[in-house]
Amino acid sequence: MRPLYSIGSSPLTSIILVDCVNTTFAPSTASFSTITPSTRIQREPKKKLTSKITVFKRPFHFRDEQVRGAFKFIIHDHYFETKDDVVIMKDVFSFQSPFGFVGRLVDKMVLTNYLKKLLINRNNIIKEFAETDRWKEVLSV
Repeated sequence: MRPLYSIGSSPLTSIILVDCVNTTFAPSTASFSTITPSTRIQREPKKKLTSKITVFKRPFHFRDEQVRGAFKFIIHDHYFETKDDVVIMKDVFSFQSPFGFVGRLVDKMVLTNYLKKLLINRNNIIKEFAETDRWKEVLSV
């Protein structure tokens, strides 16, 4: 199944939906920790982003939200479901830049595509780790 990606927006919020990242997952006994990296957007200096997990319904859903950072807000929901021996991961990423109309224009013209590519790349890396023994590099059992 080919991953499906869609982008939508409301008048104030950009939403990126990354759906159908299918993978056979490593042992369910694994624990995990979350690391929030700094992000570099084009030639700008590094922007620090601090997020907090605000919803955690293991193993089906968790949400991280920006606590401090360059965006007006970021809400990132991660959903997981199992079908046969496959885990389907779905990301719903909502964000809004500051600066009113100009921020929304930048969201639409630049950031939505940039962040979509970032999420797709991140999900492909997660898929690679989950389907090989590389998961042992980051998770303790």
